[in-house]
Amino acid sequence: MDESTDDRTPVEKPAKNEPMVIGIGASAGGLAALKTFFAHVPDKPGAAFVVVVHLSPDHQSHLAELLQPHVRLPVHQVSELTPLEKDHVYVIPPGRNLSTIDTHLRLTSLEERRLERAPIDHFFRTLASSHDGNSIGIILTGTGSDGAQGVKEIKACGGLTIVQDPAEADYDGMPRSAIATGLVDLILPLEQIPKAALGFGITQRNCRFRAIKTRWMRFCNGYCKKSLLRFTRARAAILVAINARQFCGESLVECKCDKSSNWRTIERSCVNRHRR
Repeated sequence: MDESTDDRTPVEKPAKNEPMVIGIGASAGGLAALKTFFAHVPDKPGAAFVVVVHLSPDHQSHLAELLQPHVRLPVHQVSELTPLEKDHVYVIPPGRNLSTIDTHLRLTSLEERRLERAPIDHFFRTLASSHDGNSIGIILTGTGSDGAQGVKEIKACGGLTIVQDPAEADYDGMPRSAIATGLVDLILPLEQIPKAALGFGITQRNCRFRAIKTRWMRFCNGYCKKSLLRFTRARAAILVAINARQFCGESLVECKCDKSSNWRTIERSCVNRHRR
């Protein structure tokens, strides 16, 4: 049975107990990069990982089998409608696009024209739409620009975007294209990416609007709760502040911004305060 679906269909937002979803896009040189990435992922990260790579639609893929010996988590190639579970790794199959709609992964038809195919952008777009700020997009080594548009979508919905340092990537086309959007939160060596991504998940679960509001009352009243939480979670992750309450207490309480400040001004002020 074909589980294809129209991505424009209204989607169900994930429940509070749904796992953080970490989307990983890679192309040329991706296998070695993925092995290194997952070597730094702990046994129980509390997140679901979805790997989207460029595969030939005319050949079978053995990516899941090749990754499994190097990954502490179960690795599955998606072949049908699949529920997302934490502490699992899901791999795109050849010849299909992968979408996340509500709490499941679904396969959709691949574009007929080769030039129109961008499976990483496709997955990131659906990830941003269905999981809002509860998502992370990671771009690793690869040629071309696939993933750059998807990074924009994830960032617009309050998620975190991370790119492998182009200086160490086997192929720097995809990382540089993502960075050129100006919407990448972190550019990191490969071995540091898992810690940063999982740190964002921890702040997502622990951050509480009331804790922030009591610390930063005169500023919070000028902005909506959702925008403030998105900003705080992203800043906490970028600063590797695993304890969200400690971040809020040490950084936001002494922020000198007022309600007329834009987000970039606020970001610089809070980040500089935290680094002192």
